[in-house]
Amino acid sequence: MIFFLYGPDDYRAKEKIRELKRKFLREVDSSGASLVELAGEDLKMEKFHETVSANSLFARRRLLIIEKILLNKDKEFLSSLAAYLSDKVGAQDNILIFYEPSIILDKSNEPQLAVGDNPKALNKDQKNLFKFLTTTPYAQYFNALNNQEVALWLKAKLAAAGFEADYRATQILSSMLGNDLWSLNNEADKLISYQSSAEPANKIISVETVLRLVQNQSEEKIFALTDAISNKNKALALKLLEEQLRQGANEVYLLTMLARQIKILLAVRAALDSGLDSRAIGQSMKIHPYVLQKSLSQARNFNLSGLKTILSAIVKLDYNYKSGKLPAPLMLTLLLAKI
Repeated sequence: MIFFLYGPDDYRAKEKIRELKRKFLREVDSSGASLVELAGEDLKMEKFHETVSANSLFARRRLLIIEKILLNKDKEFLSSLAAYLSDKVGAQDNILIFYEPSIILDKSNEPQLAVGDNPKALNKDQKNLFKFLTTTPYAQYFNALNNQEVALWLKAKLAAAGFEADYRATQILSSMLGNDLWSLNNEADKLISYQSSAEPANKIISVETVLRLVQNQSEEKIFALTDAISNKNKALALKLLEEQLRQGANEVYLLTMLARQIKILLAVRAALDSGLDSRAIGQSMKIHPYVLQKSLSQARNFNLSGLKTILSAIVKLDYNYKSGKLPAPLMLTLLLAKI
């Protein structure tokens, strides 16, 4: 039996491999002595034959996991392996899992090796082996998830633990971390753990909880945007906004993060106007020292009235967006124009 798992989403591919390993250990060989993992890049036919044909005292079959076989530079080996698998696929009892994370499919569904910055086409021997492996019954491509698919994945992850996040929280979480399922899984576990210990018990994960607990990889870009706003540089603010939208940032996330930062600036400005120093402000607001430092610098370029006007504009545009009166990109552009 042959499994061929390939594609750029190594989280879901490795989840599948873990599932197959657990099944093998549960149903075939609980000792794990018949489970072997091999590095495909340096594998030789002699070693492959030796491993496949080795007898096991513990089980009738072996499980071989072979990673990155298409990166093997020995063309003769790739050709011999394809021939061997073609002959033995219906007869041998072993379970072979070939895992190839470096393969991506282009717009024409043609395979490419994504090694380094420039994906390249497969050579003849790589393509022949790839073609054979993809025609086996258990071939599966793990593409990088889009925003909607990430949201569905998150929903399923949280539901399995008995929790859910409101729509906006899910959008913000996926916008913070993109389609990096490793990071999303870690942060989702963190949110589940926090929500499990909350008093009173609450199964709904809110926007506020996400913003408070999740490490935001895009926060520096938000600071750059609010820096441009605080310096009254509309041209730069629009440029930064367009860059974020072009890079796939979620509009709801951008609006929420802008609102959050303006609220922080309002609190900092009010504290400054009350005569508090930076240390006292930090102690009262309980925000990260770096966020406080950036916010102190920005707040000095505003007065309370100006910040309240910006926050009011954000609230109004957010309402218009939710009620379907404005498309999201236009909403954000109008917001910057009003500041």
